[in-house]
Amino acid sequence: MNPLAPKSLMRRALIYAHFDPNGLLHDYVIASLRSYREHCATLVFVSTNVAPQEIHKIQNIVDHTISRENTGYDFLSWKMGLDILPDQQDYDEIIFTNDSIIGPLGPIKNLFSPIYSQKDFWGISDNIEGGYHLQSYFLAFKKHVFRSTAFQNWLSSIKPQQSKKSYILHYETSLTQILLSAGFSVGVLYTEKFYLSRLLFNRKASPENVPINTPPTQHSVLYTRLREGLSPNPSLKKWKKLLSAGFPFIKKSLFEKQKMNAAIVKYIEHETTLNVDLIRNYLSSRD
Repeated sequence: MNPLAPKSLMRRALIYAHFDPNGLLHDYVIASLRSYREHCATLVFVSTNVAPQEIHKIQNIVDHTISRENTGYDFLSWKMGLDILPDQQDYDEIIFTNDSIIGPLGPIKNLFSPIYSQKDFWGISDNIEGGYHLQSYFLAFKKHVFRSTAFQNWLSSIKPQQSKKSYILHYETSLTQILLSAGFSVGVLYTEKFYLSRLLFNRKASPENVPINTPPTQHSVLYTRLREGLSPNPSLKKWKKLLSAGFPFIKKSLFEKQKMNAAIVKYIEHETTLNVDLIRNYLSSRD
């Protein structure tokens, strides 16, 4: 076991999917892995493009490093990372995440709070695009879920697709519905339904009194209001609310439009207690 691994009752394995067009390990990737290390017994790093001279930066942090060809997106990386663990049955929880989120901008302990992790599987945010599902940039599964027939069948179905859209449709969107249909409960750190409940019922809402294990597609009024009143893809459209909900990361793709970069950094710097150094470092490394 890595000497940096936590001595805790919960035994987690985290599989981190990475890709960088220039083969770099940015500061935020290293910082993320260091933070996850404090909460996870095993870290598996899987990259579809990392320069050999960069690997030394994380050798003392992760337990396994896999370099593979650039096919299959994150889903195939997670599958390969899980396959490398011979003792899967010894883990209480498996986490899939990737380098699409920059951080941590603050403490990550909220990500492992019992409020969310008591569910069978959980994520940071949910989405209604293409059908109700958890967004795949951070997903956690309890042992009885990732060892289940439903999960294993989904995992074995992962194979190269023709486009990113096909991967999202076949694997990201379908996974939540497959697990819900198998009877598992879902938890969400930031859920669109949490905020929607205030619109529908004009009452104080909390994650505990919103039925988050029931997808909105089963409630026509709820689904209609989601379509009319709330933007899909909250990781991009509701990033301010995600930060205020306790998520200390921000989607990297928000910084694709250079004219927005300064405004985003300024908001985080002045409206939150989060640290923007990792964002600044990432933006500098691109220039």
